[in-house]
Amino acid sequence: MEVWFSRHARNRMRFWHLTDDVVFQTLAEPDQVLPSKNNRKNFWKALNGGLLRVTCIEEDDRTVIITVTLRKKKGE
Repeated sequence: MEVWFSRHARNRMRFWHLTDDVVFQTLAEPDQVLPSKNNRKNFWKALNGGLLRVTCIEEDDRTVIITVTLRKKKGE
């Protein structure tokens, strides 16, 4: 299945200095997958002392990455 990145996701990846490979790894081997609103899914993965969240939605012929967020753990 094709993976397509929204403009917002690309901008967030540049902001957090994340590569496509990190996002693909999170989708392939997430630590946790949780449902979100509007049929979206949040894929979570521990990364560099924080948590990476990749929010996406599956369409007919592709997966659309909506946003990518790196969250620091509490106390950091």
